[in-house]
Amino acid sequence: MSRIAHIACLLALPGTAMACPTSADLDTGVRFELASGEWETFRRISDAVIEATFYYEPGEATQVSLSQGIYILSIIEVESNALVPSTRETFTYPLRPGEMPDPAGGGGWNVEATLLSSGGLDREVQSYTFGTSRRQGYGACFYEMIPITYRYRLEGEEETGTDELHYLPELGISYLAASRGNDYDDRYDYVSIKALKP
Repeated sequence: MSRIAHIACLLALPGTAMACPTSADLDTGVRFELASGEWETFRRISDAVIEATFYYEPGEATQVSLSQGIYILSIIEVESNALVPSTRETFTYPLRPGEMPDPAGGGGWNVEATLLSSGGLDREVQSYTFGTSRRQGYGACFYEMIPITYRYRLEGEEETGTDELHYLPELGISYLAASRGNDYDDRYDYVSIKALKP
């Protein structure tokens, strides 16, 4: 086999055409594809904050700022490639971004957050439970993954929501794998990952 043919064969093998993303790639962005055809991008905004943007289709998305890639700082909708200010929700915590607990198997964190939205101020009771890590694959790329169960309810209300987050310590990000409530049970299957070009 010629050298050129050998290189072509290698490039055709999974995982050899490009390296799997690392934390350094968050400076320019990392993109996940979902089995549903939707996609999510993650970018580092500062040492403590990650910006995640979940796209339903081009120009239509939900943008979330996350402390340590986990804890929601703000949520805002994107329509026709423009932020919609009236949809913004902002969360503040008793700890600064970067000071909140890092996930460890068997651990957790209970906290009350202040929620500011177009409806005014509310208190949200949040509970995070960190599960046991396991290896998780996205196409040819595999990472340690810590499942996080996140339960939340507005103070004074009985209705609760439960989300399952998948946290990837090697990248310092988490994504929403499932969301359950009284009248919904949604699941999100992330199937591939790649680094975005500058």
